[in-house]
Amino acid sequence: MDYHENKPDYKESGGSTKYYSIDEKSEEIKQQIQQNISFQDLFYNIPKGGSIAVMPEHQNGIIYFPSLDTYFYALDAATGEMLWKFKMGDISVSAALVHNGRIYFGSHDKHLYCLSLDGTLLWKKYLGDIIVSYTAAIGDKIFTAAGK
Repeated sequence: MDYHENKPDYKESGGSTKYYSIDEKSEEIKQQIQQNISFQDLFYNIPKGGSIAVMPEHQNGIIYFPSLDTYFYALDAATGEMLWKFKMGDISVSAALVHNGRIYFGSHDKHLYCLSLDGTLLWKKYLGDIIVSYTAAIGDKIFTAAGK
Protein backbone atom coordinates (compact mmCIF):
# COMPACT_ATOMS: atom_id res chain seq x y z
CA MET A 1 0.00 0.00 0.00
CA ASP A 2 1.37 3.40 -0.92
CA TYR A 3 1.22 5.91 1.93
CA HIS A 4 0.81 8.98 -0.25
CA GLU A 5 -2.22 7.57 -2.07
CA ASN A 6 -3.85 6.19 1.08
CA LYS A 7 -2.89 8.76 3.73
CA PRO A 8 -6.33 8.68 5.46
CA ASP A 9 -5.83 4.96 6.21
CA TYR A 10 -2.77 5.68 8.38
CA LYS A 11 -2.52 7.14 11.87
CA GLU A 12 0.43 9.18 13.14
CA SER A 13 2.40 7.98 16.15
CA GLY A 14 5.80 8.49 17.74
CA GLY A 15 7.49 11.49 19.35
CA SER A 16 9.70 13.75 17.27
CA THR A 17 10.02 11.08 14.57
CA LYS A 18 6.73 10.35 12.87
CA TYR A 19 5.63 6.77 12.17
CA TYR A 20 2.51 5.79 10.32
CA SER A 21 0.54 2.60 10.75
CA ILE A 22 -2.82 1.11 9.90
CA ASP A 23 -5.09 0.02 12.77
CA GLU A 24 -7.05 -2.46 10.69
CA LYS A 25 -5.77 -4.43 7.75
CA SER A 26 -7.38 -3.32 4.52
CA GLU A 27 -9.63 -5.79 2.72
CA GLU A 28 -7.04 -6.07 -0.07
CA ILE A 29 -4.33 -7.08 2.41
CA LYS A 30 -6.68 -9.53 4.16
CA GLN A 31 -7.47 -11.19 0.83
CA GLN A 32 -3.78 -11.47 -0.05
CA ILE A 33 -3.02 -13.11 3.29
CA GLN A 34 -5.90 -15.55 2.87
CA GLN A 35 -4.75 -16.43 -0.66
CA ASN A 36 -1.18 -17.26 0.41
CA ILE A 37 -0.76 -21.00 0.79
CA SER A 38 0.76 -22.19 4.04
CA PHE A 39 3.98 -24.20 4.28
CA GLN A 40 1.97 -27.14 5.60
CA ASP A 41 -0.47 -27.02 2.68
CA LEU A 42 2.37 -26.72 0.20
CA PHE A 43 4.55 -29.61 1.35
CA TYR A 44 2.52 -31.93 3.52
CA ASN A 45 -0.56 -32.37 1.39
CA ILE A 46 1.12 -33.46 -1.84
CA PRO A 47 1.02 -37.18 -2.61
CA LYS A 48 4.45 -38.40 -1.55
CA GLY A 49 5.71 -41.34 0.43
CA GLY A 50 8.75 -39.80 2.10
CA SER A 51 10.07 -36.79 3.93
CA ILE A 52 11.82 -33.79 2.44
CA ALA A 53 15.42 -33.73 3.69
CA VAL A 54 16.77 -30.62 1.90
CA MET A 55 15.92 -26.97 1.40
CA PRO A 56 13.62 -26.63 -1.62
CA GLU A 57 14.68 -24.40 -4.52
CA HIS A 58 12.28 -21.61 -5.54
CA GLN A 59 12.49 -20.06 -8.98
CA ASN A 60 9.92 -18.21 -11.12
CA GLY A 61 6.96 -19.28 -8.99
CA ILE A 62 7.90 -22.97 -8.92
CA ILE A 63 9.34 -24.93 -6.01
CA TYR A 64 11.69 -27.82 -6.81
CA PHE A 65 12.82 -30.52 -4.35
CA PRO A 66 13.65 -34.21 -4.00
CA SER A 67 11.81 -36.38 -1.51
CA LEU A 68 12.85 -39.53 0.33
CA ASP A 69 10.18 -41.39 -1.66
CA THR A 70 12.64 -41.45 -4.64
CA TYR A 71 10.77 -38.76 -6.61
CA PHE A 72 11.80 -35.24 -7.51
CA TYR A 73 8.89 -32.75 -7.42
CA ALA A 74 7.93 -29.41 -8.97
CA LEU A 75 5.09 -27.48 -7.29
CA ASP A 76 3.32 -24.26 -8.14
CA ALA A 77 4.38 -21.97 -5.28
CA ALA A 78 1.11 -20.02 -5.30
CA THR A 79 -1.32 -22.95 -5.25
CA GLY A 80 0.68 -25.96 -4.07
CA GLU A 81 -0.43 -27.86 -7.17
CA MET A 82 2.01 -30.58 -8.21
CA LEU A 83 3.19 -29.71 -11.72
CA TRP A 84 5.22 -32.86 -12.27
CA LYS A 85 7.33 -35.50 -10.55
CA PHE A 86 10.37 -37.41 -11.76
CA LYS A 87 11.37 -40.93 -10.60
CA MET A 88 15.00 -41.15 -9.44
CA GLY A 89 16.94 -44.38 -8.95
CA ASP A 90 17.09 -43.93 -5.16
CA ILE A 91 16.47 -41.29 -2.48
CA SER A 92 18.09 -37.87 -2.64
CA VAL A 93 19.30 -35.51 0.05
CA SER A 94 20.95 -33.23 -2.50
CA ALA A 95 19.23 -29.87 -2.91
CA ALA A 96 18.34 -28.81 -6.42
CA LEU A 97 20.15 -26.16 -8.39
CA VAL A 98 18.16 -24.33 -11.07
CA HIS A 99 20.64 -22.80 -13.50
CA ASN A 100 20.37 -21.69 -17.14
CA GLY A 101 16.95 -23.29 -17.59
CA ARG A 102 17.97 -26.67 -16.18
CA ILE A 103 17.64 -28.46 -12.84
CA TYR A 104 20.64 -30.27 -11.33
CA PHE A 105 20.69 -32.57 -8.28
CA GLY A 106 22.41 -35.68 -7.00
CA SER A 107 21.04 -38.94 -5.66
CA HIS A 108 22.00 -41.93 -3.54
CA ASP A 109 21.92 -43.93 -6.80
CA LYS A 110 25.33 -42.29 -7.47
CA HIS A 111 24.08 -40.16 -10.39
CA LEU A 112 24.04 -36.42 -10.98
CA TYR A 113 20.78 -35.62 -12.78
CA CYS A 114 19.99 -32.84 -15.22
CA LEU A 115 16.31 -32.17 -15.95
CA SER A 116 14.56 -29.64 -18.11
CA LEU A 117 12.18 -27.25 -16.34
CA ASP A 118 9.27 -29.47 -17.40
CA GLY A 119 10.78 -32.53 -15.66
CA THR A 120 12.23 -34.28 -18.70
CA LEU A 121 15.53 -36.11 -18.12
CA LEU A 122 18.22 -34.44 -20.24
CA TRP A 123 21.10 -36.52 -18.91
CA LYS A 124 22.46 -38.28 -15.85
CA LYS A 125 26.10 -38.90 -14.99
CA TYR A 126 27.34 -41.80 -12.84
CA LEU A 127 29.81 -40.45 -10.25
CA GLY A 128 30.70 -43.67 -8.41
CA ASP A 129 29.38 -42.81 -4.93
CA ILE A 130 26.30 -41.27 -3.31
CA ILE A 131 25.80 -37.54 -3.78
CA VAL A 132 24.75 -35.64 -0.68
CA SER A 133 26.33 -32.28 -1.45
CA TYR A 134 24.71 -29.18 -2.82
CA THR A 135 25.30 -28.68 -6.51
CA ALA A 136 26.76 -25.31 -7.50
CA ALA A 137 27.42 -23.43 -10.73
CA ILE A 138 30.02 -20.96 -11.88
CA GLY A 139 29.25 -19.73 -15.37
CA ASP A 140 28.48 -22.79 -17.47
CA LYS A 141 30.33 -25.19 -15.13
CA ILE A 142 28.40 -27.40 -12.69
CA PHE A 143 30.08 -28.66 -9.50
CA THR A 144 29.07 -31.35 -7.02
CA ALA A 145 30.79 -33.89 -4.79
CA ALA A 146 30.22 -37.62 -4.50
CA GLY A 147 31.03 -39.72 -1.42
CA LYS A 148 34.24 -38.79 0.30
